[in-house]
Amino acid sequence: MSSPDITVIFSTYNRAEMLRQTLEAMSLVNRDGISVEFVVIDNNSQDHTGSVLEAFESRLPLTRLG
Repeated sequence: MSSPDITVIFSTYNRAEMLRQTLEAMSLVNRDGISVEFVVIDNNSQDHTGSVLEAFESRLPLTRLG
């Protein structure tokens, strides 16, 4: 597997709705011709951040840290 052209890194803490909006916007971006990975660093969120990330796993190349 080759390295991505672009890595987008998000850090989040109890901002599930904002994260959902951001990932939704990223899923709509035309990424044809470039390889992109999205890395989300979850700083031990206590809200539903985990379920938001799970909802986007099939739509975006996501890696979750934390």
